[in-house]
Amino acid sequence: MKSPIDSSIPLDRFLRETEVRRITGLSRAQRQRLERAGHFPSRVRLSDRAFGWIEGEIRAWVATRISARDTCEQSASE
Repeated sequence: MKSPIDSSIPLDRFLRETEVRRITGLSRAQRQRLERAGHFPSRVRLSDRAFGWIEGEIRAWVATRISARDTCEQSASE
């Protein structure tokens, strides 16, 4: 019997609003603007009124921001 869980999706935990704000330092409005523009991970509907973000996607987004900063700093110093 085939498993109902797609093995290509990481089994991370969901982060709620407060945790995502603490990790990213971005306001809800700014994250929503970035999400609509395709520059921030999409929310996942958890219930009628609850949303969350996949922790691995948020941490990967933070890592890309740090990498972009480091790349710019290296280019400026050359």
